[in-house]
Amino acid sequence: MISPEQWLGQLLQTETSQPHEWPFVAWVVRNRVEARGFPDDYEGVILERRQFSFYNDLSGTPEEVFEQAGQRYPVKADAFACAVAVIGAARWEAPFGASVCHHYSPRSTVPAGRGPAWAWSILRPFTPAGIDSWRFVFAESVPRSHPGAGPPGPAVRPGMLRS
Repeated sequence: MISPEQWLGQLLQTETSQPHEWPFVAWVVRNRVEARGFPDDYEGVILERRQFSFYNDLSGTPEEVFEQAGQRYPVKADAFACAVAVIGAARWEAPFGASVCHHYSPRSTVPAGRGPAWAWSILRPFTPAGIDSWRFVFAESVPRSHPGAGPPGPAVRPGMLRS
């Protein structure tokens, strides 16, 4: 069985090679796990259709997908440590609120800089201090009419907030 920390550690490496960006991406994933409208575990959030582009073309059981991804992105100790830290953190340690369940990389979109189709409608887009806005934009919500939009606003499952 693959642990949540292994899934998240691997995902962080597929999203960015910059370790200082990992906590922000990790908190988006944790927020999704804790929000209504998304799968309630890390594996489910990461493997959800059309959410994290590296996994889009992989197929098989979750274990097979993890193994396929691991051929290019074996989980490094520092990525694993970041995953452990975010999963185990108190909610107040988050760099942004629980409603921030979306991010994208303007430099990775086609054409570069354009953003995904749903980007025109995101609420409160921002880039945290220390992150280049060309690399990542974070947002609170996306209208449900867009694929993979998730829930509108801050809908956290009861009992999921950590103190």
